[in-house]
Amino acid sequence: MKFGKRIPEAVAASTSLCKAEDWMDYKMLKKSLKKLLLLNKQNPNQNITINKAERFFFQKIKEEMQKVECCFQRLENSLMEKIIPFTKIYKQFEYEKVAKCLAFVHMKLLLLESYAVINYCGFTKILKKHDKRTGFQTREKFIFNIVNSKNFAAPERVSKMLQIFSSAFERLKISTGNVPEDLFQKRNILEKLDIKTEPPHKKMKIGRPKKDLNPLHTLLKAVELGMKSIP
Repeated sequence: MKFGKRIPEAVAASTSLCKAEDWMDYKMLKKSLKKLLLLNKQNPNQNITINKAERFFFQKIKEEMQKVECCFQRLENSLMEKIIPFTKIYKQFEYEKVAKCLAFVHMKLLLLESYAVINYCGFTKILKKHDKRTGFQTREKFIFNIVNSKNFAAPERVSKMLQIFSSAFERLKISTGNVPEDLFQKRNILEKLDIKTEPPHKKMKIGRPKKDLNPLHTLLKAVELGMKSIP
């Protein structure tokens, strides 16, 4: 499946996280590239630094990139604000309610990680198309100097939070043996869309719980300690 068809599927699967307009407009960038190619035919061999069509195209990419960056930061901060006081608020509730809430947050984190990775792939794809069609070599420098400086290019806090929640749930499942399978969404949307990515961080190790601790208290404590380690 071509990447242009994967984007709409990712958008449709992430409606609970953000709006469609919060994603990069890959289709619009492809149209801008086509216009650029037509203008370049009228002015062949023009230097990229003085080519107005090229400057307009890259301005559009920067605008889309800034849109994605703002959305990612907003969503990430919102999740952090909800998770940090979580252990204090939910210690008074029963196990199943806490497990459902944690599973819900975990799903949001998966969607946010997918949002970051798929948008990042979109920028690399459109730049690859640009270089292939124009003969210019821009992708490597643009990605390294500009795109990689954005938070969504390396979602470290989201990756750490996912590791914390995954470890906590696995521990609770081993301790109690009664965590409903439908509470813990294991299948990442990236896998569904066949987009592979390697996590940038090593798995965070959380020590084994003491036998006399309540399983729910163990899970909450693991999440609380893990969240404190995130800057």
